Amino acid sequence: MSHDDVPAFGRGIEDKNALQLFYRGMLLKLQNCGVPPPAHTERILEVGSGNGNFLTFLRKRGLDVEGVDIEPRGPGVKKANIAELPYPPESFNYVMSKHVFDGWHYPQSPADQKAMLSEIVRVLKKDGAYYAVENFFEPIAGLELLSDPSGNQGSSVYKKV
Repeated sequence: MSHDDVPAFGRGIEDKNALQLFYRGMLLKLQNCGVPPPAHTERILEVGSGNGNFLTFLRKRGLDVEGVDIEPRGPGVKKANIAELPYPPESFNYVMSKHVFDGWHYPQSPADQKAMLSEIVRVLKKDGAYYAVENFFEPIAGLELLSDPSGNQGSSVYKKV
């Protein structure tokens, strides 16, 4: 099985009809965790942007969003390894990822994952939020996992401390 056989992981959101649903789910998760939705004046970074569909969706809503991927396949997605993000420290109010830590596109040794997460923390502003559709089983240095009273475990929200 190749990574092309995997339906959506690591490739961005393929079904454009699912963009609104994903966005609403993200906003609800942020709200449940006590984090305000991104304002038009705040910067967002999507790591693992793939085809760029979600970036385009967010830009059409007037949000200031950047996207990076090791294998960009869409307009406006910059080529970059998450372990070496091309941004200065504290550049973004929000960082988001979906299935970047699944092992298909990025190395997944514990050291590699630590480097990737360190970069996410580095570019996130103090008190910024990291929205992750990922499965992390250990705490992330520099981030506090926020509680979701709804019990939804499909995604997580972290705050930079």
